[in-house]
Order: sequence, then structure tokens, then C-alpha cells
Amino acid sequence: MKNYLLTCFLGLVCLVGSAQTVKVADSPPGTDLVYQPGFHGQESVSSSAQQEVLIYGEIINPDSLGPIIIKIAPYGFDNTIDVQHIDLSTTHGKFFDGVLDPRVRKFSAALPLGSEVAYFSLLVQDRPVLENFMITPGDSVKISIDLQRFQVVFGGSSGNWFETQYEIVRAQKQHLFDQPRYLYERDKEALLNQGTNRSQLEEANQQFGARLEIVEQGIDGLQRDVDLLQMESLQAIPGYKALNWRKNLIPESKYELLKSQLIGTYYGTSLNSVRRYGYGLARIRGDSLAMEKFFHEMPAILSNLHGLIADLATTKLTNGYLQFASQWARTMSIVEYNPFQSIVQEEFEGELRDRLLFDYTVERLNREKNPQAFLEDIIPHIQSNPWKRHLLELSSRFELHVRLQPVTLTSLSGELLQEDDFRGSPTLIYFYFSSCAASEGIFKNYLWPLYEELADEVGFKIVAVSVDNDPQLWKASIDTYSDRSLINANLPSKKWRSWLDYYLISAYPRVILLDAQGKILSLSMNGIKYAEFRARFLSLLQQEEAHEPFSILTTKN
Repeated sequence: MKNYLLTCFLGLVCLVGSAQTVKVADSPPGTDLVYQPGFHGQESVSSSAQQEVLIYGEIINPDSLGPIIIKIAPYGFDNTIDVQHIDLSTTHGKFFDGVLDPRVRKFSAALPLGSEVAYFSLLVQDRPVLENFMITPGDSVKISIDLQRFQVVFGGSSGNWFETQYEIVRAQKQHLFDQPRYLYERDKEALLNQGTNRSQLEEANQQFGARLEIVEQGIDGLQRDVDLLQMESLQAIPGYKALNWRKNLIPESKYELLKSQLIGTYYGTSLNSVRRYGYGLARIRGDSLAMEKFFHEMPAILSNLHGLIADLATTKLTNGYLQFASQWARTMSIVEYNPFQSIVQEEFEGELRDRLLFDYTVERLNREKNPQAFLEDIIPHIQSNPWKRHLLELSSRFELHVRLQPVTLTSLSGELLQEDDFRGSPTLIYFYFSSCAASEGIFKNYLWPLYEELADEVGFKIVAVSVDNDPQLWKASIDTYSDRSLINANLPSKKWRSWLDYYLISAYPRVILLDAQGKILSLSMNGIKYAEFRARFLSLLQQEEAHEPFSILTTKN
């Protein structure tokens, strides 16, 4: 497994470091991706299919006790469909209920569950105590949380089921903590030759503690990724030994679920790294040696992993398994020069096929120039609900030439702005969060040059919208991610998560184009190069104003 430092590659995507992999920045730090009522299409779990999971907890907190929040995601927290957000109240125990410590407060809930497997998180205020634990219908668990001694233990009929997941997470974190932090660099020697970098690294390596390893992008980086896919034994996967140590303490069906989740997440993460960085960066840079190695090594690896996917199949789909199957199909599509959709339809069937097509479609929707045409091409191949139903509903969200959903922004001066305030001239709305290097890049290399070149002649404006939850961070960072001469506004993602989810705004930066009447011309402006971005901007305005085109549209390339 890898530790990556913050990196940003060419392209309009922000990458943020995590303990295991570099991934698309889904949201600003501190954001809660939760279901909140109020927007069409975010239905609650169907009551006809609901079964309950019983939760009882006791908590000791030496600080002031904030609200206890439970989140349930029937299809995982990467998917915003039907995510529930439940605030729990706490009470003091009484003598006859067995809660004798006056410091303890207790809580309980009967959680509705409408799927065979769901994912459960518990937070105190904004601090996660448990994250992404699997729950199944009929589970009942007791949770003891002692924040004074930093202890969490479990009881009840599902206590061992939760305790096993907790031990797996701890084993994974222990492995990561004891491994070097890897930094992938385009030119390792150039980095080390800067200032005192080499001497600082040598000095740090003589001390007991953390380690930094610098890996050069290309052959070296690709080889490291390939090695992760060719381990001799599954026992080497972080957390696998912890799972097997507790195998006899949980039902066989739940052991298989955890095995599917654990192994699937590992290989899915590794395949994603090979595909996006081993292959993707080599292609961008024209690194023929790395490209040759990729196409030489991956066919045999993918063939072996195809068998493992079949072996891991369970009657209940876990997120890890879905990630594994999806990344396998995406990598195979590169190796075989065959579209992802075709690979999925050839290799998988039933709910697994529908889930893979659904997740792929939702991920790509905000990159498509014509989302509705893209949906029309995919929907006929999806047979089951809720996936087909949700894609049909999404089609209405991506309708063009309609007004934005109602939204309220806060300006630097504290003034409240509505979507109708942007009428009168074409408007580019640019969503970002502070600390996202890709947001800084798109503003400085795309939006600001476009504004300087065309604002006066075309008469358009830019509204820079920060989704930071901390207004002080937003205000302090404006000079990096925007310009004070523009309209700068804040839309806290915690409060407005439902609005952002409505338009699938979960990766940043994101740019939406409105016409002079405030109607949507594009929900995702994109372009690999500035010239392409500029041309798309002008083309959309020309189509909208065909009856009275701007002079610049016909006089400049």
C-alpha cells in the first residue's frame, strides 16, 4: 500500500493525498456527504423493503459532548443515493438500566435498512469514531465509546462482527503508519538537487521515525504499482490476517462479505493507480518505455485477476468488490481497445452489470458535453431498479436551457445572492474549495485568461463560488483561487450538500455556463487546452445567440 503526498497532474482534476492512494478530490476538508431532504430524486429508503438494525451506545467524553450523528449509505458513501443522516440525542442512565457511571450518556436507535448490505458511520460532532462499517439486516450491536481513554469496544449479538471490522481497520492503519510515505516525482534527481533537499533527506533517513521515499514517474513508478498486483499470497494484503484470526467468531456469510470488501478494495485501488498514473501519465508524457511495459505486463495480470473476481463473488455486493470489478474492466478496456460499456456487458451480468454501468455513468455525466445523449445511450442496457429509475431521473437534472435550482450564496460583504442575480449577461460559475491545487490551476490558466481576453468584448462575468465550510479560510484564500475584482461568494458544502449533489458536484473544480437569461448552457465546461476551452465557450454562446451573434465569434479563431 502507498502513502502519497499532495500532487496535481495536468488536467482539470484536483488530487488530494490519502493514506492509501491519490484520488480525485471529492469534497473540501470537513465536508459531510449526506442525504438531506428537499430536492427531487433523493428519495428515502423504501419502507416496504426496510428492516431494522438496532444500535445501543454509551459514551464518555471529557470535552463538551456534541451531537452524535449516524450516517447510513445503502450503496456506500461514494454514492449519494438514499444516504441517511440521523442525529441522536443522549440521556443519562438510571440505576435499574445498569448505567451506573454518572459520566456516561447513552443513546439508541432502530435504523431502517432497505438493502442487503449498507455502510454505517458514527460521528461525535464532526469527529468520526466509526467509518464505513458494513451492516446487514437484523444486526444489533452495543457500542462503548470512551473518548477520555480513546477506547471503542463492541457487544451484543453483532459485537464480534463490528469488532472484526474494527481490528481490520486498525491493522490497515498500523501497516500504513509503518510504511514509507511515497512521493512520485517526474524528475527525482532534479528535486533532490534543489537547495538542501538531498542533505535533508539523508539526515532524516538516519533517524528513527517516518520515512519518505521518492519514486520517479515512469518505469519505476509503474513497476511499484505492478508489484502490488502480483503479490504471492493474499495474506500480504493489510488487514487480511486480522480477518482470518477472527474468522471463527463471525458467521461464514459475514466472513465472505469482509473478504470481498477487503480484497476488492486492495486490488481496485491498485488497478486504479496503474491505470491513471502508470498508464495515464506515461501517455500524457509520451513515455514509450512505460507504455510498452504497461501493455506487456497487464494482460497476464488482468487474466489472473479475472479469476479472483469470480472467486470473490457473493450473493451480496460489497463496495470493495464493485470497485475491483470496475477498475478491472476499465483497465481491460485500455488493453483491449474496447469501450468500458462493452467489457462490462461481455463479462458481467445481473445486478453487478447494472451497478457497474450505473456508477460509471454517474461518474462521467459531469464530464460529458451532452449528458442527456450519454444517458440515452446507457439507460437501455440497465435492466434493474433502482439503477434504471435513478438514471431516468438524472436525465431531468441535466436538462439544458432551464434555470438553476434555487440557491443562496453569501458575498464577501455578507450580501445574499440568488441565482436570478446573475441574469443580464452570460455567466461562468466556478466552484472550488481552498487547498485544491487543480482549482488554482484552472482559474489561473483558463478562467482568468479568458476573462482578461473576452470579458469586455463578449460582456460575460465570472462568479467564483467557494464551497469551503470555514468562511475565514475562504476569505483568506481568495487571492490564490480567484480575484477580488470578480464576484466572490461562499456556498458551504455542509449546508448546501443537497444542492451540490443535485448537479453531481462532488469533484472540483467545476464550471457551469449560464446565458444572459440565467438559463443553463453547460453544466460542465471542459477542455484539455486553453484554446479548446475558449472555443467551447464561444461556440455555446454563439448557439444561444445565433439570432444576434457577438462580433468576436466570427472574427477570432
